[in-house]
Parts: sequence; structure tokens; C-alpha cells
Amino acid sequence: MPGPQQRADDHAAERGERHKAAVRESITLSAYPTACTVRVLAPYDEIAPHIPARSGTLEADGEGSWVLRAGADELTWVALHLADIGAPVEVIDPPELLEELRRLGRWAASAGPGSTRPAPER
Repeated sequence: MPGPQQRADDHAAERGERHKAAVRESITLSAYPTACTVRVLAPYDEIAPHIPARSGTLEADGEGSWVLRAGADELTWVALHLADIGAPVEVIDPPELLEELRRLGRWAASAGPGSTRPAPER
């Protein structure tokens, strides 16, 4: 059984982690009008370099998947960031993010050498 000092150290460490998580969440979510939550299906070491502290928070969600929470002024920026990560994702919230990902996918599919088709409308 841990002694009083060990319990105090454990409590301080836990409190420090909660404080860091709250600060990070306030930077990545609270400052923006839109909050997004997605499940990223890839190992942590592959996606973590793409998620700097100012961009989002990652929480473990089973083996090989992570819940990413991020804020944005516009859903397009979140969709582009997810495309840059390049891992499979499952949109949790908001549902409009899935529509934005699909819109960008249609646009990307229409691009090509000599393509003159206009991009899909928003």
C-alpha cells in the first residue's frame, strides 16, 4: 500500500494531466465555432506527428484507433487536415463533416489532365 507521500505525488500527477488536457482542449476546440470528432483508424505513431497540440486532441479508442477532436472555423479545413493525415476515418460528429469529405472527394475525382468540368457546388 502506498504511503502518504506516494498518494500525494500520484494525486498531483493526475491533477497535472487533467490540467494539461483541459488547456489543450480549450486551445483546440473552445476557440472555434465548429467542433469535430472523428475516429482515426491507424497506429498512434503514424498519426500523432500530424496532430500538433494546437490542432487537436487524440484519445485511445481500442487497439489501432484513436478519437480525434478538433475545432475549426470551417469544415473544409478539418476535411483537408484529415486528407493530409491519409488514414481511414469514421466521422462521429458533426454529420456535415462527412458531406464535406464527400464533396472534396468528388472534386478530387473530377480533376485530371485537361479536365474542364467544374467542381461540384457546395
